Amino acid sequence: MAWIFDHSWYAQLRIDPASVDTSGNPQRVDEVRTVAHAHVCAVQPTAFPQSQLVALNQDLAAFLGASTTPSAPHKHGPETVHSDLVNWVTGATWMDAHPPLAMAYAGHQFGQWAGQLGDGRAMQIGALIAQDRQSYALQLKGAGPTPFSRRGDGYAVLRSSIREYVASEALFHLGVPTTRALALVSTGQPVARDRYYNGHVAWEPGAVVCRVSPGFIRFGHFEWFAAQGADDLLRSLADFCLERYFPDCAQADEPYLALFQTVAERTLNLVAQWQGIGFVHGVMNTDNMSLLSETIDYGPYGFMDQYNPHWTPNTSDRPQGRYRQQQQGQVAIWNLMQLANGLFPLVGQAAGFEQVLAWAQEVWPQKEADVFVRKLGLPEGADQDRALIRSLLVWMEQAQVDFTDFFRQISSLHRPEDLVQEHWSPSLIDQWMAWWKDYMDRAAYWGVTHEDRQRVMLTRNPRFVPRNHHLERVIQQATEGNWHLFHDLMRVLADPMNSELEDPYGWAQPKPFDAADTALSCSS
Repeated sequence: MAWIFDHSWYAQLRIDPASVDTSGNPQRVDEVRTVAHAHVCAVQPTAFPQSQLVALNQDLAAFLGASTTPSAPHKHGPETVHSDLVNWVTGATWMDAHPPLAMAYAGHQFGQWAGQLGDGRAMQIGALIAQDRQSYALQLKGAGPTPFSRRGDGYAVLRSSIREYVASEALFHLGVPTTRALALVSTGQPVARDRYYNGHVAWEPGAVVCRVSPGFIRFGHFEWFAAQGADDLLRSLADFCLERYFPDCAQADEPYLALFQTVAERTLNLVAQWQGIGFVHGVMNTDNMSLLSETIDYGPYGFMDQYNPHWTPNTSDRPQGRYRQQQQGQVAIWNLMQLANGLFPLVGQAAGFEQVLAWAQEVWPQKEADVFVRKLGLPEGADQDRALIRSLLVWMEQAQVDFTDFFRQISSLHRPEDLVQEHWSPSLIDQWMAWWKDYMDRAAYWGVTHEDRQRVMLTRNPRFVPRNHHLERVIQQATEGNWHLFHDLMRVLADPMNSELEDPYGWAQPKPFDAADTALSCSS
């Protein structure tokens, strides 16, 4: 078959000359070094002689140009795929004879400047022109060390790779901007990890996930080059992004400021969508924020079980809760401020950035509330409906209702008393009945019938999300070599709103009310 390659990453970004030998091959990574005068380093993935392709996103592979067999038993099965793609995602060969690239960037981690970070266990293996005639970069995560690996080994474990594969595809099918998962490879090489940072190191199966995006540019890219005073690299990177991703901004009087304003709005829209599905990222560092406003870097994420605005799935963020559910919008705005600092040398004056950030503070509560208004099947934009949402969320926290299950149940609810739970106090029941009356009054005001409401709500409120306690089941089985649960979970997550899907494994079932919270760390 004829792949269509995009080599512009190699042509337009500066490759660190110290990362290649005289023949243009990647130099061996012996130590971490500061890369201040280049955008990327050439790297070589680790050879895994016993690697095995265990999952392949066949729809995405076909979109990128691979030939797959439609009759394959699982849409994420590795049964049939072009051999080139297998060789690329296992690191056996380079894409079109070009070495992989690791990118230089910095970031703020938990609010503190962390200096140079970079792709410590990720490498971009190339880019393809897909069926929509757009360019998509392919990146391996866990394929070995790079000049940015710091104290890490550059590898990844199977459990974290499964979690990234599952969540990115789940968000895609929920309509949330995200990187995609193309393939999952078992390396056959064990990896040592201290899963909870408590001194208990254990050997786990290694894995590599191949993820796909138009680009993996982060806020931290701009922070790094601005901090180094490398204005030429900063400008060339910004121009690269304007040409590829923001052509309308490139035509503006202040193109870099226009880029910032566009990124700000898209970022707020993204986080509002997270709030609407109960998704908590867990580690919203600036190096984990995509310039394309996609969800990126799935580490200690979680979908809320019982509604709790103070909940964070990340054990490293407890008890501070910087990245808790309630705080995600404000963190996004703080991160945008750091992006503004990164772009400032290209503009030279702060007023425009300050105006955008002030606008973000003003509109964020409305954007967040309107996502919930739409979840209730009402038109967005009315202050009365936003007040209705605020009172509902206060009540949901007190009642400790399951976030996903609650909204799915009220999508078809006729009588509020049918939802009353035995453990609710009389006060909670009274508040619930009063809220439902207010809700019905607002629906009547808008002329929204029960049928209208149900039709809209059943397309806004998912039946299936990848809950952490279900993911633990999948990971346990996959670690033992049984991928049946994985494939069945991917089946339902590809159609998350469908009320008719068979669910023999109980993926739609919420976590038991008295079950322990699933603890995750950045190693998860």
